[in-house]
Amino acid sequence: MTTEPRAYRLTSAMRLRTATEIRHTMRRGRRTQKGPLRVYVHATQGAHHRLGLAVSRRVGNAVQRSRIKRLLREAFRTERHAWPSKADIMVVVQPHAIMKLEHYRSHLANAVTHALGTKDRQA
Repeated sequence: MTTEPRAYRLTSAMRLRTATEIRHTMRRGRRTQKGPLRVYVHATQGAHHRLGLAVSRRVGNAVQRSRIKRLLREAFRTERHAWPSKADIMVVVQPHAIMKLEHYRSHLANAVTHALGTKDRQA
């Protein structure tokens, strides 16, 4: 197992955990659709970005859904340092064939930067 810098770890405090937090983000945040991801972003004054994921059974079986969630958490973990302001991010995954990590990373980064009002990253 490799050790990674603490700054890149994904702690439990970086997740949207309660239904109230998720509902708040989805109602007050800006919605953006990038590829198979519908992303809700609500800028906050918190200490760090927080992520919530919703992957329904329509996306695939349990193995496929878990794989997509792992890839999205990894994309969030590595890309969040490039985003300008702290935000709560809720990702709703639409049915699609599983993609590579780079595609999820690109879709997520573009959605978040677009919703925060900054220039889109080049994919």
